Amino acid sequence: MSPAKTVYIRDEDAPIWQRAEETAERTRQSVSQLVAGALRHYLPTIHTPDDEMESIRVKVGDRVTPLPDTVASPADYSQTEEFTGRWLVPPGEGSRSRYTKQTTGYCYAVALTRRGQIAVYRYHPKALRASALEAFASLEDADLPPDIEEKASGILGKERVIWRDI
Repeated sequence: MSPAKTVYIRDEDAPIWQRAEETAERTRQSVSQLVAGALRHYLPTIHTPDDEMESIRVKVGDRVTPLPDTVASPADYSQTEEFTGRWLVPPGEGSRSRYTKQTTGYCYAVALTRRGQIAVYRYHPKALRASALEAFASLEDADLPPDIEEKASGILGKERVIWRDI
């Protein structure tokens, strides 16, 4: 069993603590379980210098027609965008969804940004379609293929659970 932890609450935070106690009681869990769940969700969005954030550059836009007798590649996209973050699902073979392989052929690289957003880089590995970089508030908002979302969730330590009020 873990040692007991003491949490000191400032006077101005008393209402939120009261709400936490009421919520824990209504959901039949301890305040400790409620706080641990909230921290599990919140901590991945907090960044420290140790988080190994890096400058990430991706090629986006419409495909530039390659020269005759050359093979199309991601370098054939028209512009470069850059942000600070860390890859959850880096570009490459692991970013290819088994759900889109037969339809669009898109790959989905997923990163956590310095500001806690989810960046999704959608590209075609042979630059046959336009590519894009989009930011979302959460993985759920990103509407990723299930296998890509599962990879990213695993890295964040989150399990996607659908809560049902039954």
